[in-house]
Amino acid sequence: MKYIELSTLRILAILLIVNSHLHLFYEYKYLATGGAIGNAIFFFISGIGLSYSLAKNKINYFTWVKKRYLRIYPKLIIIVLFYILIGFIVVENTTDLFITLIFPKEFWFLPVLTYFYLIIYFIITNLKVKEIKKTLFVIFIIYLVSYYLLIDNQRYSIEENILLKSIFYLVVMVLGVLAFKIYDKLYLSIKYSSFILFISISCFYLLKFTMLKYDYYFIQFLEHFFILIILYSLLTFLKTKQIILFQKNKIINVIIMFVSSISLEIYLTHNYFKEYPFSFFPLNILIFIPCVLISAYLLKKVFSFFENKIRNYKSF
Repeated sequence: MKYIELSTLRILAILLIVNSHLHLFYEYKYLATGGAIGNAIFFFISGIGLSYSLAKNKINYFTWVKKRYLRIYPKLIIIVLFYILIGFIVVENTTDLFITLIFPKEFWFLPVLTYFYLIIYFIITNLKVKEIKKTLFVIFIIYLVSYYLLIDNQRYSIEENILLKSIFYLVVMVLGVLAFKIYDKLYLSIKYSSFILFISISCFYLLKFTMLKYDYYFIQFLEHFFILIILYSLLTFLKTKQIILFQKNKIINVIIMFVSSISLEIYLTHNYFKEYPFSFFPLNILIFIPCVLISAYLLKKVFSFFENKIRNYKSF
């Protein structure tokens, strides 16, 4: 892949998302954190990656949407049906089954991503930098109004409301499109990018600590603000010459390519294993990691096998 830093970001995203679900694995549950940052990274690199893909091969809207949906929804439906069959996900009736297959709350990230596909194509293919900035301004206004209407400042709710965080992640995804348009201009020295990254992450977790410790939930809007700074500093940090060389190291590169290639499958399979900390910390983590990686790899192989079968059948 041309932009190895995006593969590295994909790994960071899945690590943070998975870690945020491991409440049963840690003695101190606050260690299970980072999900919001991980989600934002995924939407951000999706905006960049989709822009890169369409720049290389511009196809018509319906073909593009069909290709994107077929890449995600069959896998999502299969894994959800499997979880229903083994009783991991419970449905009460036919309506519940239908809703769960269309929008499984356990995997809310993927349906929201596919909904964004319906509009992001036009933003990528039709809008220039100035117009994208105007679009971002409009979506941000919608976000502010939604925040005012939907957020309960008496408790932590900014990442609990799917509608609000979906609007925020749309902002992030469009920012990814903008980042692709000005990619070569996104540069900071390793000193400045690492400094900004350290400060932004520190501020993010200091904010969370302050909110939870003193019930200052009226400042929770700052969480999304700091996430945007983290995204910028992370990307510029990974783009520095020194870090690019590190990522291109033979062994490191193999690990990056392997884990990033099964990130979707890791997301789909880890939900089962997160419910069963087979041992005590940190042994439970050491058991959890290979279980998820192996199951994700096998799932990838199974999906690839059937995709090839279908492709070969259509070619006749």
